[in-house]
Amino acid sequence: MTRWLSLFVIGALVVSGMSGCVLVVADEGNSHDIHVDHNTSKLARSIQRDIDDEPALAGSDIEVHEDDGIVTLRGRAEDLRAVQTAVDLAARYEEISAVVSRLRFKVDL
Repeated sequence: MTRWLSLFVIGALVVSGMSGCVLVVADEGNSHDIHVDHNTSKLARSIQRDIDDEPALAGSDIEVHEDDGIVTLRGRAEDLRAVQTAVDLAARYEEISAVVSRLRFKVDL
């Protein structure tokens, strides 16, 4: 049986190796399509390019939004490893203070 799993974590987890950078995983609370914000920052565009160019994320559909150093990732990833890869790519920029993941991924049960 296959189900889409949404991660529910209240609070913040420190991303390993990224001092001062925080990952927050939260449920979006809805399943409607997300519209792309074309007024994204230069930093968000750079992160989006990194994610789009990453071979490990080829099967994912991830959108990047940034506001005042906080990056939000939305969409779908292939698995938990892909979620971690996307978070790591976003967190590597020194201008980023936090990464919020609202990514869903598929789990085979």
